[in-house]
Order: sequence, then C-alpha cells, then structure tokens
Amino acid sequence: MPTLTVWCIDKANVVTKVVDTCDEISALITPCLQYQSYFNDVDVFFPQYKPSPANTDLVVYYLATPDSVAFVLDGNADQAVPEDGGQTIWSNGGSGSAFKYCSEVRVGAGAKASARGLAKLTFHEFMHNKLKMGDGMHSKGGLAGASVDESTALTTQNAKDFGQALTKQHVQWIDGYDSL
Repeated sequence: MPTLTVWCIDKANVVTKVVDTCDEISALITPCLQYQSYFNDVDVFFPQYKPSPANTDLVVYYLATPDSVAFVLDGNADQAVPEDGGQTIWSNGGSGSAFKYCSEVRVGAGAKASARGLAKLTFHEFMHNKLKMGDGMHSKGGLAGASVDESTALTTQNAKDFGQALTKQHVQWIDGYDSL
C-alpha cells in the first residue's frame, strides 16, 4: 500500500521545531488512515527543493510575513494572512484548466512556540483542502472548527471526514514555491 506524502514548504526557515512538527502532523493524520483503504502510512517532509507532489499528496506553505502565496494563484484569496492563521483556496487561476489547491499557514509567535499548535493549524488547512470546503467546514467543530490551537482535539468525526477524503485527486499548486 502507498504512503501519503506531506510537503511542508518553508523557504524562510520560519518553523523552528521541524522534527517535532513533522511528528505532530504525522500523529494527527495516522488515526485518519483507518477510514480509507489506500494509504497505510504517512511521511512528512520539509524539502530544501521544489517538490513534485502526486495528486493525492498534500502541500502547505509556511509564511514568515503576511504576504499570501495563494493570492498569486487567485486574486480572490486573502492578500494577507494573519499571524498564526491560514487559508486554503482552490482555483483554476482563470485559465479554465483543472483546479489547483493551495494551503498556507503564517507562522507567528504561537506556532513557533508549539509544534503541536502549528501541526493542528496545518491539519485544519489540510481539511479545507481535501474536503474542498470553505468556512462551512467550521461548523463541524474540533480541528475543523473556526478556532484551532494546540489544545483543540481531533474528533472521531474529523478523523473520519478527513480519512475518507484522503484519496481525492487534488492537484497541489506548487508554483507558489517560486513566489516565496
């Protein structure tokens, strides 16, 4: 069985606890795997190069400044991302081609202090990505809720919803790498 790959793009080296963040993201995704039958494991990487993700992989951009990478893909995205906040968009960039998905998190003081908090915020954005849901997702609570921090719990329903969506073929927008 294949392994789900998560690419954490951090060209500014703003994530201070890389190994812990990888471990925490993996620990959040692993319980979700039981709700699907394709992936049997998850690998989380902070590459020092522009990756070539598969259509089932996940990509997150970690930002040091409020300047949105997603805004480069689609001008309807928020131009500024608040500290310890994030956004996920999907867009064809006006080209009429297939949708591309972009998740980003601005690493602020809270995320720098807590690998668990950063991982949970990242997971929240990944839920938006795989479930293809905007703010309506927030009514689901837990890590799908509107406010996420290190104490927010991954509910059984969150794990089930995310797990069942993991095999969706969502092309991750990797050209944001060149915009950082």
